[in-house]
Amino acid sequence: MSIFKFFRYGVAILSSFLGGVFVAFSQSAVPTPQDCLGAIPICKNVYIEPSPYAYKNSGNGNYQNEILRLRNCYTEEFKGVWYTFTALTSGSFSFLLSAEKPDNEDYDWIMFDLTDVPCSVLATNPAPYMVSSNNFGDWANNKYTGADTDSVKSPPSGNCNGPGTFNGPNFNDDIMVTQGHTYVLYVSNWMDSDNGYVIDFSQSTAKIFDDKAPELKAMESLGSCADAKELKFSFSENVRCEDITPSKFVVTGPSGVVPIASATSNACKVGAPHDKVFTLGFASVLPEGNYTLSLAAEISDICGNKTASSSISFVVKYLKLDDVEVNPLKCMGVM
Repeated sequence: MSIFKFFRYGVAILSSFLGGVFVAFSQSAVPTPQDCLGAIPICKNVYIEPSPYAYKNSGNGNYQNEILRLRNCYTEEFKGVWYTFTALTSGSFSFLLSAEKPDNEDYDWIMFDLTDVPCSVLATNPAPYMVSSNNFGDWANNKYTGADTDSVKSPPSGNCNGPGTFNGPNFNDDIMVTQGHTYVLYVSNWMDSDNGYVIDFSQSTAKIFDDKAPELKAMESLGSCADAKELKFSFSENVRCEDITPSKFVVTGPSGVVPIASATSNACKVGAPHDKVFTLGFASVLPEGNYTLSLAAEISDICGNKTASSSISFVVKYLKLDDVEVNPLKCMGVM
C-alpha cells in the first residue's frame, strides 16, 4: 500500500515514490520502429528484415539523435530499427544477426536497460543504462554479429567492442538480463545497405517471449503541489496505448466510485504504440481516505496477453502545514 501525504492549501508531499523518473518529450511526432518509443516487441524467436531493407529510406525515424555516443563501442544511429522486451525470467540474452549477403555489410547494435527510465534519457545520459554494444566493422566480411558466448563464427568478448577492425570481435558475450526488467535493442545499418538481415533470439536462456498477463504494479505519484487531481501508476510491463481509456479503470474511495475524466501517458499522447506508466485525471481533488485502483476491463500487453483481475491500494492523508518541511522537489514527487 502506498501512502500519499498532503498538507493543506493545495501543496502535496509524496511519502512513497516508486519509479522515480517522469517522461518528457521534446518532439510530438508519431514514433515509428526506427524510434525507441516505437520499438518492435520481441514476441517470437526470429525476425526477418527483408531485402531491400525496409528502413533504409526512412532516415532515423521521427525522433532524431536518440543515442548520445559517449565512447568508441557505442553504436551510432543510422537507418536502424529498435526492438524491446521485458524479461520473464533472469538469465542470458543471446542473439545472432545474419546479414543477407556477406560483403559490404555492417549491422551494429546497442542494448539498454530502460526499466525505470524513459527513452529520452539516452539522448543525454545513456551510460548508466547501456548493457552491451558492438560496432566492430570488417566491411569486407561482416555477415554476422550479435551476443553469443558460444559463438563458433567469431570468438566473443565482453560487452563493448568496436569501432573498426582492430577494436574487438564482432560478437559480444551473452547479456545477463534480470526478471521484470525492460530492455531495448537498437540495430544500426551502418553501411547503408539495401540488403536485410535475420535476427535470431532462440539461444537465450532467459525467457523473453511474453506469455504473462500484465498487472497493475505500483503508484508513482498523486497530482502536483498546486493541483492534486491526477494519479500516476504503472503496469508490470508495457501495454498497448489503444487499450487505455477511462472506462478500463475503477477508483473506489470513502464515498464510493470516483469518476475518471482521462487516462493516458506521455508516450501514448504522441502516438507511441505502448507504455507502462499512465495517468488518470479526476474532476476534483481526492478526499482523504483509503482508495483502490482496479481494472474494469481487459488490457493487452505488447505481445497480446490480456490482463486478469488486478488492483492496487493507496491512502490519501492531509497534514497541517507545520507538520512537514516544505520542499518543492518532494512535492513534485522527485525523491
